[in-house]
Order: sequence, then C-alpha cells, then structure tokens
Amino acid sequence: AGVGDAKRPGIQATVEKLFSYKEVASAGAHYIHYAFGLLDGTNIFSPLQAVLDNASIALAKD
Repeated sequence: AGVGDAKRPGIQATVEKLFSYKEVASAGAHYIHYAFGLLDGTNIFSPLQAVLDNASIALAKD
C-alpha cells in the first residue's frame, strides 16, 4: 500500500497514495506505513512526501 508512480512530492503522489490507503484501511488493515515518504515506486525518499503521507494515513484511519 502507498506506492505510486509520481516522481515528485505533491498532489499526484498524495492522491495516488490516499486511494491506496483507503482501500487497505477498508479491508481492515491496522498497519499501512509501508511506503511512507517513498516516490517513483520505492526509488526516491522525500521528507516532504513523508509529512503528506502522515496526513493521508490519518485521513484513511477515520
């Protein structure tokens, strides 16, 4: 969960991951931090995307 194709942090990456998080959360998972801050599959780490992912995960849990 939480892996997208976007190469830069921002709206595209966040929306891709949010849909993934919502799907996993609706299936009943309790742990969804797998790709926290990762972009371009799992090739790039971005601290900014990590912050955005944290907010997205909080939304998905609600």
